[in-house]
Parts: sequence; structure tokens; C-alpha cells
Amino acid sequence: MSIRPVNRLIVALAAVTVLIVGAAVALAFRGGSGRASSAGSVTTGSESAAAATTSTPVAPTRSSSTSPSTTLPIAAGVAPGPPDGPVPPGFLPQSVTFVSSTSGWVLGWAPCSSPPCTSLLRTRDGGHSWRGITAPRLGLAGRNREDSIRFADLENGWVFGGALVSTHDGGAHWRPSSLPGLERPWVVLDLEASSGVVYALTAPLRPDGLLGMAHLYRSQAARDDWAVVPGVAVPHALAGTLVLHGQAGWLLGTVQGEQSGRYYATVDGRTWARRAWPCSGGGGTALASASANSLFLACGDGAAAGQQRKLAYFSLDGGRTFDRVHSPSLGGDLIGAAVAPGEAPTTALLSAISGASFIYATFDGGNRWQTVLQRGDGGVGWYDLGFTTSLQGVVIHGRPIARPRGRDRSQLFMTRDGGHTWTRVRFRGS
Repeated sequence: MSIRPVNRLIVALAAVTVLIVGAAVALAFRGGSGRASSAGSVTTGSESAAAATTSTPVAPTRSSSTSPSTTLPIAAGVAPGPPDGPVPPGFLPQSVTFVSSTSGWVLGWAPCSSPPCTSLLRTRDGGHSWRGITAPRLGLAGRNREDSIRFADLENGWVFGGALVSTHDGGAHWRPSSLPGLERPWVVLDLEASSGVVYALTAPLRPDGLLGMAHLYRSQAARDDWAVVPGVAVPHALAGTLVLHGQAGWLLGTVQGEQSGRYYATVDGRTWARRAWPCSGGGGTALASASANSLFLACGDGAAAGQQRKLAYFSLDGGRTFDRVHSPSLGGDLIGAAVAPGEAPTTALLSAISGASFIYATFDGGNRWQTVLQRGDGGVGWYDLGFTTSLQGVVIHGRPIARPRGRDRSQLFMTRDGGHTWTRVRFRGS
């Protein structure tokens, strides 16, 4: 898993309601739970589907827990925020976030005469149509930027990576956030929000280009009052993944030079406790939640010549124990995971990258796996893979770059049938 690089970014408040043609904006997660192209025409049906089954042991019976399940809040109604405008010509997506089956945002880049050329789109009909809105003024075009966007609800959102900016009025205004006790330069490795609270895993950038001790910060979603979560730290951080569901949360942090890392969890959102590292092999990790009790975990086990054994696990006791299921194809190195919501999930996805980019899926709890999306793209990868509902999911293919050519054009894909088929999204207006 790669470190998210940092550029010093200048943030200006966007307080005007403008058409977003040429609007300058910015920003990067995660394999994690329920999140979620060139700007070409929509295609229908499966983009690529090659069945892949395994003959390893039958999926074991998984233990259950009596802990209550708290579902993610689902926003309703018409989204607040700034007046919208047309989608800027040539828009390329970088990061996607949905708070319901209808309301979502895509951060990306479009050609403009006055860089930075970051742009932000909003949908109110589940991705069928899009409009441009005000975006934070941050630079983001280029393969080495992994800035992302997350919204907690219709009003509160964040753009993070090499900077951290927030909005509390649906994107009408964006403001820089400061983190107490942390001096620049620093990076936000991951950020997630649930149940009115937002967490950010951050680390200072050292002069040698590596990251120092990563700490977890917490704030109320509706305001910027960040404070360090005591007892949670990842020394010599390499990467980190945050997963939230209701008040429950999990953190996986990989450590530079170690095959293991740090694993923390909370059941109530108040106290985080360290748990035993659940993976072995040092080949990357990916975690996703289906409920407060149900998790899907993937662990990379070594890597060679574009292939990697990917170990897959389910947990039904809030991540205290994990039961192994069958493994997907060897093709590609693990980069992300997603799982459809539910107390006893059966649908899970794994994304992988080598000379091509793959998404593998199981629809029977890990007994069988198949390739549902594949691109011979030289390894541009998948980002923000996740489910919003049991049927609707999203993923970004590639990263936007200036002057894209052919396969360099990033794309947003969506599924509306639980991950069986994926369609490329066209960013057209309503």
C-alpha cells in the first residue's frame, strides 16, 4: 500500500456561487465500507466477466455476536449547498462519495486557463445526471496525488490528503482545517465519518520523505473541533485504513519495514482498544464493514510477477475473530475491498492491480469468486471501491492527469445490481 504524497496546498474560501466551467478545486480512500471513466457515454452490462473459482476449503461457519447493529445514517430530501452549473468539459474523476442512493459528489479535474483546475460535481438522482458546484481551491491533477472527498450527510464534507478542508453547508463554502499538535508538512492517510462524528488518520512528513508517527483525530461532523484520540498511534506509518459503521470503528495501520501493523477498534466511538494484527505475509490489507458486527478482511500474502495470493476472511463478531474463506484469483496485488451491507454478508469485492486492473467478487460468502471488472490498462488501479446500498456501488478507475490520452482517462463506474455488472458513468447535466 502506498503512502499518499504531500504537496503544500493553498486553500482559498469559495464563497461565491459560480458556474463551474474552469472552476479550480481539489482533492483522495480506501478500501473500506460502503462508499463509493472518461466522460464518455454510458455503457450497459458487464464490462468484463471471467469466472474464477477455487478448490480450497469450504467456507467455515462464522460465529455471531449479540452486539447491536447501527446502520449508517441515510440522508433524505433535496441536497442543500451552492447553486449548480454545467459539468466542465473534459471533466475527469478522482474520488467519489455517496451519502444515500441518490445524493453523491465526485471530485476531479477539468482543463482550465487558471490552475489549479480541480472541479466538483454533485448528483441528486443516484448518478444519472450531474451538475458542477463550488470546489475548494486545491491543486490535484497528476498521478502522484491521492486526494479524496467524503461527505457525512448533505451538509458536512471534507477533502483530504495533502491538506484538509471542510464544508458545513453542502459545499457552498470550503475552509482549511488545522489539527492541534501537528505541524506541517503532514498528510491525512484516511478520513471517514459516521453517526455525527468524523475521524482522520494523520501523520507528519519527515525530511527523508517517509512518514512519522500517525495519530487518529476526532471531531464532530458539523464543526471543526479536532482532538487527538488517546492511545491510538501507528509508528513509522506506511498507510492506513479507517472503517466506520454507526458508532463502531476499526483502524488498520501498516508500518514501514514490518510485516505486521497496528489494529485498533471501538464499539462505542468513545474508547479505542488495540487488537492483535489479523494478517500475515506483509502484502497489504483491505477492510470493509457490512454492519457494526460484520466485516470483510483481505490480506495480501507476498507478491511476484504480477501475482499475489489474497487471503479472504469474514467476521461476525465485530472484528474480534476472522474466519477464512476461499481466495480469489492470483492476478494482481491487493489494493482495496468492499462488502454489501447486512448482518450476514455474502457479497464482497476485492480490487487488485498489476499490468492490468481487476475487481473480483463473491456472491456466496466466499465459496466462489469471479472477475466482474477487468482492464488491460498497464495497472492504473481502482479507487474508492464500495457499496452505498446492497445493490448500488461505485469505483474510480485510474487517476486524472493533465493532457490525458487513451487509457490515461480516469472513469467512474457504478453497479446497480449488487456488483454483478458495472457501467461507465457519463457526466452529463440534468
